[in-house]
Amino acid sequence: MSSVHSTFKSFVHACTFLSLIPNFVCDEEFNNLNGTLPEELATRGSLEVLDFQGNKLIGTVPSSLGNLDRLEQLILAKNYYTGFIPESFSQLTNLQVLALYDNTFNGTIPKEITKIGSMIRLLLHANQLTGTIPEFLAS
Repeated sequence: MSSVHSTFKSFVHACTFLSLIPNFVCDEEFNNLNGTLPEELATRGSLEVLDFQGNKLIGTVPSSLGNLDRLEQLILAKNYYTGFIPESFSQLTNLQVLALYDNTFNGTIPKEITKIGSMIRLLLHANQLTGTIPEFLAS
C-alpha cells in the first residue's frame, strides 16, 4: 500500500470518526489522494460537506453515500470515477450541490435525482452520460 493511499485511508477514517461532530465538513480536495471511497464513510450521518474534488479516486461511487441524510454538498468532481450515478443519491433530501463533473460516469441521469427539492447546483458535465436530460432539469 502506497504512503499516499495509507494517508487517504487514515484521512477517511478520521473523517468517519470526526463526523460525530455536528456540522462536520470532510474537505480533502486536490491532495493527490488515490484509491476508492470506503463504504464506512457513509456510516456517519452528521457529515454536511463531502469534498474529494481533484484527486485520483477510482472505481464506482458507493451507493451507501445516499445514507448521509444531512449531506448538503457532495463534490467528487475531477477524479476517475466510472459506472452509474447511484440512484440512492435521491435519498439525500438536504443536498444542495452535487458536483460529479470531469469523471467517466456512464448511463443516464437518474430521474430520482430530480426529486431532490433542495438541489441548487447539479454539475455533471464532462462525463460519458447518455440519454435525454430529465424534463425537470431541462426547464
